[in-house]
Amino acid sequence: MWRQLKEGIRFVQGDFDDASAFQQLKQTIDQLDAERGTMGNHAFYLSIPPRFFPLVTEQLRDSGLAEDTVDANGERPWRRVVIEKPFGSDLTTARELNAVVETVFEPDSVFRIDHYLGKETVQNLLTLRFANQMYEPLWNSNYVDHVQITMAEDIGVAGRAGYYDGIGAARDVIQNHLLQLLALTAMEEPVSFKARDLRAEKEKVLSAVRIPEDLGAGTARGQYSGGWQGARRSSASWRRAG
Repeated sequence: MWRQLKEGIRFVQGDFDDASAFQQLKQTIDQLDAERGTMGNHAFYLSIPPRFFPLVTEQLRDSGLAEDTVDANGERPWRRVVIEKPFGSDLTTARELNAVVETVFEPDSVFRIDHYLGKETVQNLLTLRFANQMYEPLWNSNYVDHVQITMAEDIGVAGRAGYYDGIGAARDVIQNHLLQLLALTAMEEPVSFKARDLRAEKEKVLSAVRIPEDLGAGTARGQYSGGWQGARRSSASWRRAG
């Protein structure tokens, strides 16, 4: 299996602002299409710093990699782009990024992903809530006093320091991972488990969320500082303040 897989792996080196690198990437992909029979179907997974999303998306367009024109056999290959969170730094930049991406790819070809939703524990929440006959009748405000969602980790900031300086822990986990858990925990049962119906129920929950008037009383801030990680001294571990 590994031999078969590695035969289809290519490495193309270049900078994001180097148009010639994207032309080389296109030539490499065209060669793979011919050799591997991928029929022009391409998915671009952008696991890159968020500030480069617009630049790379435009380079994909300018190099012709994003084109999905009909081929010689009358078939229209698909082009998809996968963008990891965070999608922008605030509402304004998210909309700006969205405008750039949608000038290159069709809306249905853009996938904004949160890898946290792929974890089995997260996916099992839907089964636990709506398919378990013991919990389903009780999972409501008549029987549940409150819910606490805790994201605990025993690792320090380590190699994430540069990333956190630019993004921050709040954008890294709260506005995606934890809000998704909140939505899955509190939403009503969807009409079906198709993406559109799941999203509709999640939106109802999130639209009902209210920010505390006194953030100081309703939140607790923390920062990374020196501490212990297991049996080893760490120069950057989590410390809660307040």
